[in-house]
Amino acid sequence: ARYREIYRKTILLRRKWLRNQVMRKFGKKCNECGISDIRVLQIDHKNNGGRQEMKRLSLQKFLRKVLEDITGAYQLLCANCNYLKERKRVGRIR
Repeated sequence: ARYREIYRKTILLRRKWLRNQVMRKFGKKCNECGISDIRVLQIDHKNNGGRQEMKRLSLQKFLRKVLEDITGAYQLLCANCNYLKERKRVGRIR
């Protein structure tokens, strides 16, 4: 049981480090409104398709993929801007 706890803590630290690296890569601010509170920042797929990708990959694999991406397929958006982007995409907001 002790080893499981150590393993769990190691995984959590690794995820936190990867997420911080992603935040640094994108300047730690929302690409739309510029808010810099990392508690509300989310990784957005510019061309949609995020749900399908997240179903296929673990969180760590996804974060590594975002870090290694050079195509510009991802951006940081705050929760509000990400929500509004999705609503516009499905035609519920102008």
